[in-house]
Amino acid sequence: MSKTIGISLIVSVCLFSGPGRASWLKDADFTSNFDLKALNFPLPDASAVNTQLVQGDFKLGLVVQGENVKFTGKLEDVADPMNNSPEEQNYFDLPEFNFKFKVKSFLFKIGTDIYNWGVTDAINPVDVVNTQVYFDPIHPRKMGAGSVSLNYAEDWFEADVVFTPWARPSLMPGSNSRWLPRQIYLAGAAAGTGLSGIELLLPNQFNYSYLPRQVMGTPLQNNAAVRLQAHLNNLELAVYGYDGVAAFPIITPIVGGTTIAAAPLKIIQVYSDVQLQLNDYREQIGGFSFVKTFKSTQIKGEATWTQPAANVSSLQGWRQTGILGLEQTWSMGGVRLPW
Repeated sequence: MSKTIGISLIVSVCLFSGPGRASWLKDADFTSNFDLKALNFPLPDASAVNTQLVQGDFKLGLVVQGENVKFTGKLEDVADPMNNSPEEQNYFDLPEFNFKFKVKSFLFKIGTDIYNWGVTDAINPVDVVNTQVYFDPIHPRKMGAGSVSLNYAEDWFEADVVFTPWARPSLMPGSNSRWLPRQIYLAGAAAGTGLSGIELLLPNQFNYSYLPRQVMGTPLQNNAAVRLQAHLNNLELAVYGYDGVAAFPIITPIVGGTTIAAAPLKIIQVYSDVQLQLNDYREQIGGFSFVKTFKSTQIKGEATWTQPAANVSSLQGWRQTGILGLEQTWSMGGVRLPW
């Protein structure tokens, strides 16, 4: 349980507008946003875990647009100096810093960008291009992907191709995060560890630490994604493909302890601090989505099939994820309310 108090300040300025601007320049806009958020956790889990946080989220943006060219520059910095996890005390990113060039039906883009693929909310299995920051797993933050992309749009058909020469691994909760297990840790499958199906009973007081991050093969190099869309009458269809780093690394806990039960589930009473080993790996994803509109009602759905790379021996085989949603719009006093 937590209590949150927030303050937000937004400033937006339009630059170079009016008859005095250059002939090729349509407009230029500067924006700044500052959010100050205080959080209180009244039920601390351990002495090392934060009971209070004060986070400042600062963003700057500049958009300069011409006839067939556009520059977008966005900067964000999240300062969290009271955080007991050094990994979370400051986060800086350039989520969008790119140039766009449009030639007829083609849009070419180079730089960092945020891609929002898919049609569902909250759970969106086809939105896989950007890796994310999971300091708060309920509200993850996308990391800008340094990429080259091409969009083609004509009538009812649209195609997107994204190439990321060197992807960034997702960031996990810090070593003193409240999101890391504090009582029971269920160890999942991890290559070569033998920890699949193990329950770790954690001591009352202990510390987490991360070992140097490792990779299996070359998951961060030459990531690629493609999306093909059909815009039909009251029906939107899309298929997706992705080959690149997995959203979550394999996380292997390394502990010292005593086995207190062997069957049906192996249970270990941990007596040491816990070290976490992160291993990034590559995966391939195929998926599709649809949106069907019936007057004030929309039915949305997505599904993906995911396969890890061949060098991840403990995760062989395809796994499937799907979601189906219903969106209904009502009118109350002239105000349309989507649910």
